[in-house]
Amino acid sequence: MNNYEWQKSNDESFEKTLVQIVPEPSVTVVSEVTPWKKSMNRVLTGLALETITLNFWCLNYVLPTVGTILKLLGFRVLKYENKWFKACCFLSAIIAVFRFSDLILNSTIIQNAYHSSSAGAAVTFISVSLSVIEYFCLWRAILAVQKKSALPAHAGGAFMLIIISVIIYYLALAEFEGFFIPIAIIIGYIFIIRSLYKLSKDINETGYVICSKPIKITDRYIVIPIVAVLIIGLVCGYTFGNSYPMEWIPQEKTEHESIQNIKSDLIFLGFPENILNDINAEDIKACEGASQVIVEKSDSKVICGLAKTADKLTDSSAESDSSARNLCITSIGVRISAEQDSWMMFHHFFWTGKHNFFGTEAVQIQPPFSDNYYYPDTKATGRVLYDINGKTFTSDYDYIGTKTYTKESVFFGSNMRNDIFATFSIPKNSEKQRGYVAYSMNVMNTDMVICSYCNYVHQSFPFPYPSVTAMEYAMSDYFFNSSNAFTVIQEQFLIHPEEVITE
Repeated sequence: MNNYEWQKSNDESFEKTLVQIVPEPSVTVVSEVTPWKKSMNRVLTGLALETITLNFWCLNYVLPTVGTILKLLGFRVLKYENKWFKACCFLSAIIAVFRFSDLILNSTIIQNAYHSSSAGAAVTFISVSLSVIEYFCLWRAILAVQKKSALPAHAGGAFMLIIISVIIYYLALAEFEGFFIPIAIIIGYIFIIRSLYKLSKDINETGYVICSKPIKITDRYIVIPIVAVLIIGLVCGYTFGNSYPMEWIPQEKTEHESIQNIKSDLIFLGFPENILNDINAEDIKACEGASQVIVEKSDSKVICGLAKTADKLTDSSAESDSSARNLCITSIGVRISAEQDSWMMFHHFFWTGKHNFFGTEAVQIQPPFSDNYYYPDTKATGRVLYDINGKTFTSDYDYIGTKTYTKESVFFGSNMRNDIFATFSIPKNSEKQRGYVAYSMNVMNTDMVICSYCNYVHQSFPFPYPSVTAMEYAMSDYFFNSSNAFTVIQEQFLIHPEEVITE
């Protein structure tokens, strides 16, 4: 026997021995590792997660994101099976781009304005349409696989997925607020997903092998870049898109030179001098000829998102302890004309101590709109200031004006509001952050109490998701809002008739 025949005999003997030692894998084991079952389970799990809405711990964003990724991983294996799965893979990739972009956009304060704009509505419509088309392609893809695997062509669950998705999007567009129909839809969706899982199992049990190609890029190298892009996008959103673009300029020391006489008269009447130095020249000039000044002051300690209001201080000259970490709100009424009983109202805020400013702040003023008051349709005025290294910087508000909106309340229902809002952002390295809002009004009934409410809305958490501005938070029913990102400090300024000096 030559060397070749001897080597061949040994190889054959080794193969026979190996077959005897290693048993043939069972049908059950083979079925558990088929590409069809693994990929379809990912797709169906992704479909289920995309529809789950659990409004806590941001699971209403996390679960659909995981579902979108699972669909991508599933369809990228199935795309070689037929043209319909290939279309599903393409559509799921486009939908993923839309959804991941929206996740990043939600970390910026423009997300609410964008979603309510025509551009946002158009993108939402496109994304919804692509999802419906994706379901249609999935239905056709399953029918094609059933035909190739010699199974009866029945994919009613996949077809009903198209119908139920259209119903859901229609109800969302119509802002449907019922209870029983959504519950019925959820139950129906559960049965649809269950039906699709059973259909996938039936195909797998036939021993059908899908067309696939070797995967050169593993799932890990798909998931890691997606997660990295989302994290980087969120960080950039919170860093660069979570505050207003304020235009800070040094305060001019000579801005009050031409109105020193008016300032002296106001100080004599009791207007706090330190606050008067923060008022711009135009608003001080509007107080020319003032006959009375009424001042009310309060301190609120803001700790860990909670506001504790101290007893109101009646001494307008009292200074806040610079070491205390609190917010001082001073409300000032300046009576300008006794004949028309016209007033200039000021609401001034001042932060003492060191505080963290994460995004947006807002001052909300509720002036006395009623038949007893005449509130001219003039623009509210004011500005915001801070100190750094002994220098004072000032800026106009990002927005200041009257907002008309509907506020929902559990106790009082819907009511129309007309409030003054001033919105701004403060640099993190600043000190002595302060500002004011002013407006004028005429009192038609001198026997009525003059009331002017001031709410300061402070962002006390750096990462609200989705991001909202302080003004948007104030316009919501924040007493029942699940977000703890903002603290509202409320101040009520009342001028009683007996306090008004008659002439």
